[in-house]
Amino acid sequence: MTYKQDDWEKACRRLAHARELYNAYQLQDKKTRTTDDLDRAILDCWSFGEYAVNVALECRKLKPVQNHTQPQEARDLYRSGDLAQDYHDTLERLERFRKKASHLGYVKDRSTHYSSADLERCISHLESLQAEVAELLRTSPP
Repeated sequence: MTYKQDDWEKACRRLAHARELYNAYQLQDKKTRTTDDLDRAILDCWSFGEYAVNVALECRKLKPVQNHTQPQEARDLYRSGDLAQDYHDTLERLERFRKKASHLGYVKDRSTHYSSADLERCISHLESLQAEVAELLRTSPP
């Protein structure tokens, strides 16, 4: 993978779309709303998180990963001081939530559940990651 500005902008739009879906869900009538918007928002968040970590790795002249080990890579970037926050737990949660959102009842861990509050915490944390990666791009582009 090689960083491309267009891809970064697309990933950022996905995160913004996740926020929009969350807001739309919150505005729906509590008696009739479904979790479809939450599911789509989870997938957008997860996609953004994986891409953002790879961009951060490239900014630090490290090899991006393609095997869904971004949570550990994010922790390593935090421990090395390249990221100000540890995004490991959020990215791990999103990985579990993503499987539930995309595989529905066929997910291996049937006890995985998420709420709109879980999603909002993930979005907020990833918005911080977005700001950190944008700063990395500004100061040391890949």
